[in-house]
Amino acid sequence: MTSEDPTKAGLRQRFRDVRAKLTRAAQARHSEAMVGHALALPVVAAADTVHCYWPLLDQGEVDTRPLIRTLLDRGVRVVLPVVRQFGTQRTSAPRMVHRVLDGRAGLHPNRWRVWEPLAGVEVTPADVDVIITPALGADRRGYRVGYGMGYYDELLHASSACSVCLLYANTLVSRVPAETHDAPVDVLVTQHGPLRVPQASGSLRRAIN
Repeated sequence: MTSEDPTKAGLRQRFRDVRAKLTRAAQARHSEAMVGHALALPVVAAADTVHCYWPLLDQGEVDTRPLIRTLLDRGVRVVLPVVRQFGTQRTSAPRMVHRVLDGRAGLHPNRWRVWEPLAGVEVTPADVDVIITPALGADRRGYRVGYGMGYYDELLHASSACSVCLLYANTLVSRVPAETHDAPVDVLVTQHGPLRVPQASGSLRRAIN
């Protein structure tokens, strides 16, 4: 499989290769820049409840821990995902729920080694103001390439919250394959700054400037 493969599987491998070549120092430097840009977004600054994710650092994910700490220091209610159903088969019930983070001691690793606040109060997607999404890569229309499980597409379809995707600049491409179940994000943030997504509403565009 080459870096020219335009399929989701090909792009997924390409983006994984990019992460694999990142040094820990570069990962930390780029993450710090992305967190700063995300915190400076007016829509994030005005949020009362933010959904975020705890990073898998050994897989090269953007380090969101400083973002989470700053939001908590601001008095923002931070919620993290808790997986209720492992696998790609979708059901009528959400496969992922959202629980309030109340201190580091309340986190427990699931079978994928993702830390979850199991005892936190559950929050509905309707109560979330901003969703910070993970991604291996994305295109300029806001369509993400994730791990292929569809959890965040399910959440984005269920919520009207502003969605912000953090990704490394060299995993941003012009176009990725998009299917009907794929949901684009509203704002893309790389280490170089935020990028407008064409289909974002006019009010949202003003909110991120």
